[in-house]
Amino acid sequence: MLEISVTRRLGSLRLQVDARCPYAATAILGPSGAGKTSLLNLVAGLLRPDQGEIRLDDTVLFSSRQGIDLP
Repeated sequence: MLEISVTRRLGSLRLQVDARCPYAATAILGPSGAGKTSLLNLVAGLLRPDQGEIRLDDTVLFSSRQGIDLP
């Protein structure tokens, strides 16, 4: 399960995501400029969240609190 609980400031946009994705395939829908691509970049490790945590099953990929930022 992919668990995402992050925030990231992107210019005037404050992206705040709190999601649990229990399935292998998940769709992200929203209007242009809503942060869909930025969210994918955060999960892929191409962008670093300002704070929060990204976890895949038992592996913490990013945690601002614990100082973890895996490539």
